[in-house]
Amino acid sequence: MSEAVTRVIEYGFHELQLNRIGAVVFIENEASNRLLRKLGFQQEGILRDYMVQNGSAHDTYVYSLLRSKQQS
Repeated sequence: MSEAVTRVIEYGFHELQLNRIGAVVFIENEASNRLLRKLGFQQEGILRDYMVQNGSAHDTYVYSLLRSKQQS
């Protein structure tokens, strides 16, 4: 998964010339949260009851990675 997300980041910054890439992840999804932090994403906050799954609303973390802060 790390390789796939890294390629998406490279494409976003280099091909699309994005300044910011964001991600929203269920708080309970420890593996995805750990991966985003490992890749340099910064947790910005919590979105309460933001996503609905199986009829139940869940809190999520919101992350961002800025081109200017990207690890080379």
